Amino acid sequence: MAKNQVKDVEIVQDVESTEANKVTQEELQSIQDAERQIQDVTYKLGDLQLVKFNVEKNEESLKEQFQSIIDSRNTLVNDLKEKYGDVSIDKNTGEIKGE
Repeated sequence: MAKNQVKDVEIVQDVESTEANKVTQEELQSIQDAERQIQDVTYKLGDLQLVKFNVEKNEESLKEQFQSIIDSRNTLVNDLKEKYGDVSIDKNTGEIKGE
């Protein structure tokens, strides 16, 4: 049977080498700031999309409501034409004109 041989490994830390492999504190701060700004803008874009979705939803609801009111008014106008003929009705006083 072969023995497991464990070799000692010496870890040497070269301070100058380590520092040469790092960006400066200012550069690191700039990178971190940029990442935070990206996250902020991404969040704001997501929030804006939700607002846009709600606005579009409300817009569609109002369009449907508007069309329903127009349809009701047209039905009323047709009913009035059947009852009073092709006349004009003053919207403020209800006075019938042009019989």
